[in-house]
Amino acid sequence: MKLKIIIFFLAIGFAASVDAQNSALSMYQTPNDNAQGDIIIKTARASITTACTYFCVNRFGFTNNENGGYSGFQDSPDKGHCYIYSIWDASNNQTITAAYVGSGTVVENFGGEGTGLKSMNSTLGWTLGQWYSFATRRWDVGNHTYFGYWVRDISGDKWTHLVTMDYPVGGIYFNGTTYSFLEDWSSTGQNVRKMEIKDGFKRKTDGTWLPMTTYTYSINSGDAASGGRSYNYRTAYDAGLTGGGVYMQAGGSTAKTFTGLPPVSFNVNPGTSPANLAIAFTITSATTSSVSWNVPASSTPQFKYTIKVNGTQVASAIASEARSKSISASSGVTVEVILEDILGRTSSKTATVGGGSTVTTVKAFDSEETVGENGAAVNAIDNNNSTIWHTKWYNGIANLPHYITLDLGASYSITGLNYLPRQVGTNGMIKNYEIYVSTDNATWGSYVKTGTWVKSTGEKKVTFTAKTGRYVKLVAKSEVNGNQYTSAAEIKIVTTSGLKSSGLVTKEITPVNVMTSEPEIRGFQGNIYINAGEAINVKVYNLTGGLVLQKELSGGQQTIAIPNKGIYIVKAQNINKQVFTKKVYLE
Repeated sequence: MKLKIIIFFLAIGFAASVDAQNSALSMYQTPNDNAQGDIIIKTARASITTACTYFCVNRFGFTNNENGGYSGFQDSPDKGHCYIYSIWDASNNQTITAAYVGSGTVVENFGGEGTGLKSMNSTLGWTLGQWYSFATRRWDVGNHTYFGYWVRDISGDKWTHLVTMDYPVGGIYFNGTTYSFLEDWSSTGQNVRKMEIKDGFKRKTDGTWLPMTTYTYSINSGDAASGGRSYNYRTAYDAGLTGGGVYMQAGGSTAKTFTGLPPVSFNVNPGTSPANLAIAFTITSATTSSVSWNVPASSTPQFKYTIKVNGTQVASAIASEARSKSISASSGVTVEVILEDILGRTSSKTATVGGGSTVTTVKAFDSEETVGENGAAVNAIDNNNSTIWHTKWYNGIANLPHYITLDLGASYSITGLNYLPRQVGTNGMIKNYEIYVSTDNATWGSYVKTGTWVKSTGEKKVTFTAKTGRYVKLVAKSEVNGNQYTSAAEIKIVTTSGLKSSGLVTKEITPVNVMTSEPEIRGFQGNIYINAGEAINVKVYNLTGGLVLQKELSGGQQTIAIPNKGIYIVKAQNINKQVFTKKVYLE
């Protein structure tokens, strides 16, 4: 009987030992970014996945001998497709806390390889085969260092702020190399997992960008050794170049495709700095007591705001989620909002202030598209003919009728409405319409005007018998192509005292490397039209960052044919290396 028991336990031990050697190999892609910095951004995706896999995008170290942390995404058997951002405890043993927790993010302490603060988000989700950008930035708050974490769904064109951590040591920067790793934390080596990485950058402490141009691939040789956790899959690994970046693959029947043994290096060309556009926003309200603004989810996220009244700075703060600020301003003065994004670029807009809200605002609307494109309702009053309000179309279509209600800020004698359709494409152009006026945004009564607009890009000007009110509602009953969409480039209200538009004067800060004489770039029906006053080099990128084409243009009017519909980023550079970038929509 004793012999049977001994044999039984030996069998269990042998089985456990074999099972313990069935993990896929852990592997690493280490870039050449060995420098101190304050911003890291990298793009990655899972092209093959299986449960119990950690796709670590950024394993970052800290200065002053602090431990650092890591971030990325996981395929978890209990949490699904989740995001993670973790920092190990500080050397002074003080607690790391969360200064900001995004929707769906859960923050908790973690153990195992060390103690620290871990954040996980299992509600946002990620999709196999789709690219995501992962950005983290540090800044000082008193004698502490804050670390923020943002993720961009590139195909959905949407940024999400997941967490900001309060690290209880001041003056800490990112340090060393920011490597990526692929890990099977269980014993699922029979399954394949593959990770792709590209467009890696670190902003150094001097403000310049360090592109990650060389990645060195390596494996965990200890795990591959006899008795190691990955011994049974010690040869199931591979790495190489793909789509402007690098990949690494482990598990299953994976076979090596490169010559020699790791470590092996791969060279890539991500450019000199991130291709992300600078922050875009609109001022939505400006009164004598406050100013408000809107940043669409498609924009590079806000990091800091600065407010000036008649050129004098009255407020400034690092506050990613702030969208308004109390001020004290006289009627008729100019208020300027300057926003810095998480990648360090700035944009500015101004508005003229009156005794009340002299800036027309969007009071209500039934639908807007902010995922598939920047189709926010506020675009209908931003004094920019190239932006549009567009009703929802990306994840389901919102059906007609559609409406948008504008608030003039005070009561006026209203006599008309001007509607400017989108200037590129025709989807959503209003055909049959109704216009209503109200004093309280509750009682509307009968429409003051109804009619039909023709299919054209020309401005439609409607007049009607004067009616006193503060709110104007435009209702779209049908669309020129018979679709369910509604769109508008600009909507302006006519009163007996003049035209009431948004009241905004757009004033963009021009970085030193941006063209002073900008080319005209627009998209229409599968073509990109460019009118430039000088010779330029043009690069067209899709939303995943892939280069669609590159062309040298001598100047004047040029047409570039694009075979597929979609959203593209056009970057033009002149002989002085000055750059102009624009997003275009091809239908």
